[in-house]
Amino acid sequence: MSESTTICLDFGNTGIKQLDGSADKRLVNYKLVDSEYLVLPNDSSVHLPKDPGMGRSVDSAWVKFKKKDDCHLIGFTAKDYQARLNLSTKKVNSIIPKTLGILASRYEEEPFEDYTLGLLVPLNEISGAGELVSNLSKALKSFYFRDRKISLPISKDNIWVVPEGTGAAMRDREFLKKDVRAYLMIGYNHATINVFKHGRFVESSSSIERLGAIRLIEFMQRQFPGLERDVLNRAIFTTVNSFKQNFAAPSWTKIDRDVTRLERVYQAALGEYWLLLKNWLSDSLIGTGVNTVIRLGGTSDLLGDRLRHYFERDLALKYYLPNDYQGIMLSALGFKDLNSSSAQNFLKLNPIRFADVWGLFVALSGYSVDNFTTQTKVAARS
Repeated sequence: MSESTTICLDFGNTGIKQLDGSADKRLVNYKLVDSEYLVLPNDSSVHLPKDPGMGRSVDSAWVKFKKKDDCHLIGFTAKDYQARLNLSTKKVNSIIPKTLGILASRYEEEPFEDYTLGLLVPLNEISGAGELVSNLSKALKSFYFRDRKISLPISKDNIWVVPEGTGAAMRDREFLKKDVRAYLMIGYNHATINVFKHGRFVESSSSIERLGAIRLIEFMQRQFPGLERDVLNRAIFTTVNSFKQNFAAPSWTKIDRDVTRLERVYQAALGEYWLLLKNWLSDSLIGTGVNTVIRLGGTSDLLGDRLRHYFERDLALKYYLPNDYQGIMLSALGFKDLNSSSAQNFLKLNPIRFADVWGLFVALSGYSVDNFTTQTKVAARS
């Protein structure tokens, strides 16, 4: 009897986070897949890749629901056709073709039979979860991957669709029983607060707002209208160098910029962005009874000190990073030497971006993390 595989996906705007593996095999696989998505007419299929070549299977992925249907390009394939990320479009509109392409790519690299699928979707799109599960289950019975018919059937009962930010909560179910918690997810487009009262998700007390990193970038673009969003995004989230060094990098010398002024604009924009976020947090947490806050999402790192001071000093709340998101997760991914090139490549992606999908994977796969039972306290330089 083949062992069950668990595949979990977090459809982030700056990359789809993928974790897969089984509880029997200790090693967990990860991928960061480009988020771009593009639909082309069926006739375009003759120009699209028919195999992965020497690259990752997912980087040449495209699917069709039926033989004569349109071509749905995902990830790098869409990016290679100059697809641009559309933040105004609901994620649920592209989740099914993206999932088909990712699963088919995973099957091409390492075949699986019995599997469980976990998907993280925005809080304001969770109402359509039932329809999403039904349509996805139907699509997986038969579709075309690079023009070859494929079938990856799955029972509806084995598809889990949960709000972004609750994957980490599912991992923390023992802690959830003891208090009233808020899982704060600050992503690229939205900020979300998911409230749990003694283990029960309270949607009426939870909230989502367009207060992700995009708002910070928009503030900066008002001062530098000619500077593209992708350039600002790379500079803000590159952790190897300082913000100023990132913009002064030789590879970006074609950009007409005043680096010193740009750095000042960034600091001013970050302050303005923080005020907006703090006001929303205050309004959202009033009357919820929350006594513990867990922070998630790559954008939250930009505000680490501000968030810590606000929650611990201003609101007198307990404030943590997600449980075991870095220690056990890094071991599970096979990184025994954190100085190795593979470990360093993962660390550059910022592990906290994977914390939510890691929690979901642990909960659905039954992966044992018994050696780590304490909460990770946020350090002074969080």
